This record gives sequence, C-alpha cells and structure tokens, in this order.
Amino acid sequence: MNAVGLGDLAQAKAAIDEARRLVPDVSLEMVRRVLGAMGPDVDRNMMGALSQAGLE
Repeated sequence: MNAVGLGDLAQAKAAIDEARRLVPDVSLEMVRRVLGAMGPDVDRNMMGALSQAGLE
C-alpha cells in the first residue's frame, strides 16, 4: 500500500508477486477476510492500492 502511495508501482507489483509465490490464491477478498472490519475509507484506500498493485 505504501509503495503505491509513493508512486512506486514496480515495487508494489513485486510485493504482490511475492505474496502470490507464498500464497498462490491470495486475493482482495482474502485480504478483507484476514484483516477483518475496517472503516469504509480505510477499506477503499487499501483495496484500491492493492488493486493498483495487481491484486484481484
């Protein structure tokens, strides 16, 4: 999330690639389930950043 906010999409995509290597079925929905309830703004920002980094 920080890498996307700083405009470093290459680093963000590399982090998603590493996450997929460790957990091949990682997804936005999985992240939501694992992290639990978040405020709507936090959820929107986090999911948006993860999506920009390539997580689906």
